[in-house]
Amino acid sequence: MMNYQFTTQVAAADLTRITEQAYQHDGWTRQVYEQDLKQATSRYLALRVNGEIIAFLGASWVLDEFSVTNLAVLPVWQGHHLGETLLRETIQRLPQGTRLLLEVRPSNQKAVALYEKIGFQTYFMRPKYYHNPIEDAYLMDYTIK
Repeated sequence: MMNYQFTTQVAAADLTRITEQAYQHDGWTRQVYEQDLKQATSRYLALRVNGEIIAFLGASWVLDEFSVTNLAVLPVWQGHHLGETLLRETIQRLPQGTRLLLEVRPSNQKAVALYEKIGFQTYFMRPKYYHNPIEDAYLMDYTIK
């Protein structure tokens, strides 16, 4: 069993380091994370092992909806269900009836499969949403029961 701790204390440098290693396509820059961390509506949940942040989920409250903006796991830690762990823990911490929203590249089949396993459903496809490369986005949602 892996010995990890949840933390809400994250730094833009950690988020950027994980994003740069975990994402195949463009992710947020350090400056974007620095700005996001200052927002009252932003929330982060991360996993720490031996003092190192190895995975995180970022989100933002938009009125009564919780919009997941980032979910990333360092490549060396992928395959240990840490993304699922973060998502399930986030769901447990939110009030019943909360609607979670996210967008994902259809080509990111591992992420799509994870979201569907949790119970997210695709409710819309936004054409040509992503760049580098240009790709549609699945908009997915899940309401906590």
